[in-house]
Amino acid sequence: MSVGFPWLTLFLGPASGHGTAINSAVRVHRAEMGVAGLKAYPKRAASPALRGLSDPNKTLDERREAYFAMADEGPAFYSALNFLDTSRQGFRQAELFDDAEIKFGALAEVAGQEALRIAIAIDNLPDLFIAARSDLADRLVREMGWENLYEASWAELIEDAVDALPGAEFLVLTHAGVAKGGVGLLERLFGPGAGVVDGRAILRDTLSVTGQAVLERMGEGTPPNGVAEELYGSFADRADLETCKERLGIDRLTHKLLMHRYDEDLARIGALDRVEVI
Repeated sequence: MSVGFPWLTLFLGPASGHGTAINSAVRVHRAEMGVAGLKAYPKRAASPALRGLSDPNKTLDERREAYFAMADEGPAFYSALNFLDTSRQGFRQAELFDDAEIKFGALAEVAGQEALRIAIAIDNLPDLFIAARSDLADRLVREMGWENLYEASWAELIEDAVDALPGAEFLVLTHAGVAKGGVGLLERLFGPGAGVVDGRAILRDTLSVTGQAVLERMGEGTPPNGVAEELYGSFADRADLETCKERLGIDRLTHKLLMHRYDEDLARIGALDRVEVI
């Protein structure tokens, strides 16, 4: 891992619950972050900018110029949640994002061996697709057998990214890790801009409606880590089995298998060089 705050951070992944919470923090506090010394861009601006790095209508020199313009701004945080694709599109051929390897390759082509940090928000599949709130995604998941769902691997996606980008360090952000990360996580993500971010809002966005009400009754300020962990343990915004069955056609056994696969993926990801799971 690099020492100090990185010059360029790319925040990727689907627009899952915790990914959306971090993007919202960037969108709401962008101006204050800029004053504090961090140039931050929400997904509406950042996703098209990163997708442009693989634009076939541009020469490699043009794409490299665009990339290094991002890096020269540093420290900069690009919340490009839709760089890989949106979770509203569902699976194709049992892959989470079927052209992710191509996009990581295009990013590597312009970044070369240069140092950067990539933060990737991941989630278990049932919660990921419930959070997408997409009739198309729901239908595609319902039409898949559990075998195809089980084949979709976060570990393979992260391994592709690590192999493609030898100069990058990776933070893999789980829903629970973001909810309970508190001030320490904000400092890791936003460096000089961390002090203007409302960590309480990020925690709130990861809780159910009941949990949000409990948090509001606790008063101002970001709760200590122990309190945040207790709140999350009791009121995490996670899809129940009934919702998974109704929306996605995922029964109890399939849900259990997919959660087991997610745990396996996390263990496999955590063993990779240059990768930290939070």
